[in-house]
Amino acid sequence: MITTTVGDLLDGKLDDLRTPGHDLYIVRDAEVVFYVGKSQNVIGRLLGHCGRGTWGRGKGSSELGSFIGRNLPESRGWTIELLTEKDAHDVVQFYFPCGLTWQVGTAEQELIKHYGPCINRTYNYEPQAIPDKYKLPFGDIDLEVTASDFIPIY
Repeated sequence: MITTTVGDLLDGKLDDLRTPGHDLYIVRDAEVVFYVGKSQNVIGRLLGHCGRGTWGRGKGSSELGSFIGRNLPESRGWTIELLTEKDAHDVVQFYFPCGLTWQVGTAEQELIKHYGPCINRTYNYEPQAIPDKYKLPFGDIDLEVTASDFIPIY
């Protein structure tokens, strides 16, 4: 597992990070898990959530990106965990009693079932509520201000 922060992502410190095999990511603040995702290019995908990079070019922020932007500067300290399929299996192994096999490709689904992230919708049958101390990703907000506004353009 590779651990970093949202601040490092926003500051461009992860742009050159190579993460072979680390196709899964978790964005969290201590015990509160906000989002679980999967991508062959996790850094590009995370930047895309914030409206930058190859995934987000011209699309604006996702709900995760808006949530990060709404909670700046505190969100800069949130943790991003980059995991391999093996890391994910170790986290959710109690879902697989003896005789049941782990299927490659289901790691994201199993992590979502395990954590119940606040923002994930798909496969999330029991999402955690967003605690009151956080500003909601959408609602009575200025949608023009998102995390992408805080990522330097080179």
